Amino acid sequence: MVILTDVDGVLLSWTHSFEWWMKRKGYKKKETSYFVDKQYGISDEKARVLVDHFNESAAIGFLPPLRDAIKYVRKFTLSHPLDKSDTLCNSVSKT
Repeated sequence: MVILTDVDGVLLSWTHSFEWWMKRKGYKKKETSYFVDKQYGISDEKARVLVDHFNESAAIGFLPPLRDAIKYVRKFTLSHPLDKSDTLCNSVSKT
């Protein structure tokens, strides 16, 4: 059996870390939205550049776990082997 899942926003809190990173860059949230450009009142092009910069920064390596992710991943892996695929560096490893 193979179960594939996204990690950022599913197991790790990408949004929390991105908001912290944007605040450190001097950006303030203007509204609540799924779209970064609307959240910060910036152009779509600027939002894409900032998201790329964040995803390429050291901050991406320190995303905190999302809610109960650790509890349920541990529970799941007790009875199922786990393969990890990291699309940021395109590698696959087994634990």
